[in-house]
Parts: sequence; structure tokens; C-alpha cells
Amino acid sequence: MSVGASLPSTVDGIRTTDDGEGGHVDNANPMSDDVLPKVQRSALSEDVYSSLREVILRGRLKPDQRIVEERLAAQLGVSRAPLREAIWQLKADGLIVGAGRSTRVVALSQRDIRELHLLRTTLETTLYQSAATVISEKEIEALDRLVRKMEMVTASEQCHQQIAQLDFEFHQSLCEVPDLPRVRSVWEDQHVLFRLWLNVVAEAEDDPMAIARHHRILLEAVVDGDPSRIAVETARHVYLISDAFHTERRRWIREHAEQAGDPYHLVEHLADGGEAG
Repeated sequence: MSVGASLPSTVDGIRTTDDGEGGHVDNANPMSDDVLPKVQRSALSEDVYSSLREVILRGRLKPDQRIVEERLAAQLGVSRAPLREAIWQLKADGLIVGAGRSTRVVALSQRDIRELHLLRTTLETTLYQSAATVISEKEIEALDRLVRKMEMVTASEQCHQQIAQLDFEFHQSLCEVPDLPRVRSVWEDQHVLFRLWLNVVAEAEDDPMAIARHHRILLEAVVDGDPSRIAVETARHVYLISDAFHTERRRWIREHAEQAGDPYHLVEHLADGGEAG
């Protein structure tokens, strides 16, 4: 699995001929007419926003793919006005970048991914340690059901999207347990990019059962309640869930060669907020 793995896509590229407003459309690779779900004409920009966000998160609009308003508006069955409002919202989420003819779906760089991992580790360690002190049996059972669903869907050959969705639901549910609204608000501000990256990981993971197994271990750590174990398992979960762990491990080994044999030294280092390389 590679940190730079691309999202799967059923959408072709867009550009090259005049779109009538100074933009361009790629006649060689036009979007198929059934890529985007139709939105009722009476729908507001929020409906357009939700539709576009889902197709981006599900990989049906590719990273770095140009956004052509005329084509999208026609496929969604709406005017340009609500589409432009939706694009503005998606820019605020970080899912769309650029302006004018340079408007496109975000493509996460290696640096972006590394920063997201460090941010996730910091925020989720705080939230999960706090959750461990107040979590109820009912909440534990709900989280356990999500993990069991992950374990069940791994039998399917086309399980990656289901795994990614369950993965997101697990972390969102656990983050909602403690009464830390400001910390959770920061996590929620970034959750769309977290989810986008989770989809990348789910598609690239050769062993989907490993994702379920990592969540089982993390849940057990929260139920156990030991803050140190939660810190280690949270960092281990975030970094072992993708090749980012191995990338960070190689960087860190160069400075800590004597501890290279034990990956827990790395996750403890990361959980303590140390610089990974």
C-alpha cells in the first residue's frame, strides 16, 4: 500500500474545448452522464453541496480533476447559482481548491497527509483518553457493533467503501463521547479531509481485516482506560493503518537507530508530540 495511492474513479478528466464562459471541457475524456445524482430543481445549494461532497469523498470525482461549472450544473439539473455556492462551501471544507479555470478537486500531498496524521493523533488521543473516563456500556456496545460490521463486510470483494464509512462512523462516535466541545469542533473542522484520506487507505489496503483488527485493539484500549495505552494505540492505529507509519518509521530510525527494532518506540515518540523527522 502506498501513501500516495489514488482514489478510485469512474469520472474522466475535463478540459480543452471552450465551455462558453472562458472555461474548457475535455472532449477526449468527458464526464459520463450518470456520474452525478440528479438534484431536484427546487433544491437549494445545500443539496448540491451534499451531492458533490459525496461524489468527491467516494472518489467519483478524482483528485486534481478540474471542476467545470456548466457540465456539473447540467448533470445535477440545477442553475449555476446554487452550484457556485456549493463550490464555495467545498472550498471551505478543503475539498476543492483554486479559482476560475484552475478550480479542481484537492489532491493531498505527502506533506498534507503527514500533517493530517499528526493532527489526528493529537486530537484523537485527547478525545479518547477523556472518553475512557465517561464511556457507558451502551456506547461501548454501539462501537463494538461497528467493529463487528467491519469484520463482516471484509468477506466481500467490494468492501472498501463500506470499510471506509464504518471506519469514519467509529471515530466520529468515539469522539462524541467526551464533553470536550472545543476539541471536538477542531476535529470536526478537519473530518472531511480525514474521511477523504480514509477512503484512500481503504482502497489501498490489501488486508481489509487488518483495519477491523486495529479498531478492535483501539476500542479495547479505551475500555481498559489506561491513558498511556490509549496514547500508544491511537498513534499506532493512525500510523499503522497506512504506509505512513512505515514512512515515518524510516525517517525516525535515521535519528534513533538504537531503538529501530521496536515500533512502539516510534508511536510513543509520536504520541508524546515529538517531531517525526
